[in-house]
Amino acid sequence: MTVQQIDSTKRLVTYRTADGTEDTVYAGPEFARFNELKVGDKINMTYYESKVFQVRKAGAPAPKPSDTMAATAGKGAAPSATLLPVRPFKP
Repeated sequence: MTVQQIDSTKRLVTYRTADGTEDTVYAGPEFARFNELKVGDKINMTYYESKVFQVRKAGAPAPKPSDTMAATAGKGAAPSATLLPVRPFKP
């Protein structure tokens, strides 16, 4: 993957995969050495997605949606972090 764009204010990184697909991810404060990341850098990223379903009684109110990110700092020489997004299910 290659870094295409960096929004330092919002801490967003846009990258392109080998097949040309682009995506943007949020690099939270846990992302060590974010300021060293440059456009054109080759990066390795593993993305895990999981879904959680809640069964509730008919008529019960829906839980409030949230959009959060769990992250742990990386330990390598290059800027790194592990990001685990937690997003509400939107049918």
